[in-house]
Amino acid sequence: MKKMCFLLYFILLASNCFALSLNDNGYVWQKASYQERVSLCKDISRQFGDNDWQYYYDAFMSFYMTTESGILNQSIRGMAGMFRSAR
Repeated sequence: MKKMCFLLYFILLASNCFALSLNDNGYVWQKASYQERVSLCKDISRQFGDNDWQYYYDAFMSFYMTTESGILNQSIRGMAGMFRSAR
C-alpha cells in the first residue's frame, strides 16, 4: 500500500510539473510561472552569451503581452534569435 501511495503521489506531482522550453510559443509563455520564465531566459543568455537574462525576459514579456494569435504562435526559439540580432 505504501508503494502504491508513493506511486500515485509521483504521478500527480509529475502531471503538475511544467517546463518551458525553446520549442514553446507565446501561449505557453503566458501560462508559465515567473520562475519558469526566468529559468528559460537564463538558459538562453548562457547559450548565446551576449545579453543578460533580464534583457531576454523583458523582450519576451513585451512581445508576448498580447492576445494576437499571430504573435502568440511565434516560437520562443525564433524570437530569441530575433531579439539577439536586434541588440
